[in-house]
Amino acid sequence: MAKAGNRINIVMLDACRNNPFLSGSHSRSHSRIRGLAVVQAKSGSIVSYATAPGKTASDGKGRNSPYTAALIDNIRTPGFKIEEMFKQVRIQVEKLTNGAQTPWENSSLTSDFFFGGKNAN
Repeated sequence: MAKAGNRINIVMLDACRNNPFLSGSHSRSHSRIRGLAVVQAKSGSIVSYATAPGKTASDGKGRNSPYTAALIDNIRTPGFKIEEMFKQVRIQVEKLTNGAQTPWENSSLTSDFFFGGKNAN
């Protein structure tokens, strides 16, 4: 991302954060390793995860996971700074999963960003 020279870098990871290959006798030695590694957001970056570190995310019952469904519902809302949009996604995912999944972000943004544009006030 640093080589791209972007003012803002946005990464959204919707992965289950578990390793489906850890099963049987091999899983005991790796059972404490759950989830994706946390990515440290460099200055001007935000990394959003479908769930908190060390947790697993639901695939959902429909075409999209709860996280992706919530992103689709909120990403174009005018006037929402990216942090507010991710907060609304978090609230919706917690409702959809009965509190079993909480999206999480790691941010070092230094300026505002609006997916849906600013409100025309």
